[in-house]
Amino acid sequence: MKTSPSAARSDTLREYAAKVVAFLVLGAIIYFQVGMVRFRLATLALAPERAIAGLVSDGSLALYAASVLLIYVLRRPARLRAKGILPRLVATLAPLVMPISLFFARPLPGVVRLYVGAVLCTLGHLLSIVVLAWLGRSFSVMPEARTLVTSGPYRLVRHPLYAAEAISIIGLLTLRFAPVSCAGFVVFCVLQWTRIRYEEQVLAKAFEEYRAYAARTPMLLPWPRRAAQYGV
Repeated sequence: MKTSPSAARSDTLREYAAKVVAFLVLGAIIYFQVGMVRFRLATLALAPERAIAGLVSDGSLALYAASVLLIYVLRRPARLRAKGILPRLVATLAPLVMPISLFFARPLPGVVRLYVGAVLCTLGHLLSIVVLAWLGRSFSVMPEARTLVTSGPYRLVRHPLYAAEAISIIGLLTLRFAPVSCAGFVVFCVLQWTRIRYEEQVLAKAFEEYRAYAARTPMLLPWPRRAAQYGV
């Protein structure tokens, strides 16, 4: 089925608009995190434990945001998109819930929690960069299908990027453990699960082989499971 000229123009404008928004948002994150790295370096002599933990977590987040921005700008056009506003709303809210809830969580962790949280954040960011490098120009934020990637980390689980991001989110929760951040984490999990289901519906429609791939590959954790008929 051929795409009409008006639909093609609409898709092109939507893609350019998304890249502009990504440039502004991710650029702001990178700028803020670089500022935090400079602050950590300035306070290294005064509070070395907190400065070192902050350096690795803030620095790795800046690298991750830069990786997302680079791939987002260079990514190929979408082959298929989820219809309706709800899938896009879920995909937009899911990454925002934890930062908003953490803003209201002020407790300062002890040294053990500080380093555990920093290690988890850094590990999650670095794993995310590896997955992004493998995913390449097929990367999407909204539920969209570009090309089907089933090799590398995608051979182990269907959503390695979400799994890596979850590690960094747990690290943030460790650093700012409070009732409001725990509530944010629960909402994040619900939104992320819903986001995954929307994404898989699009992939199943765009690629005939996706159902077989989903039947043999776990969703988030790489444990063996029995192959079964998979429906989305």
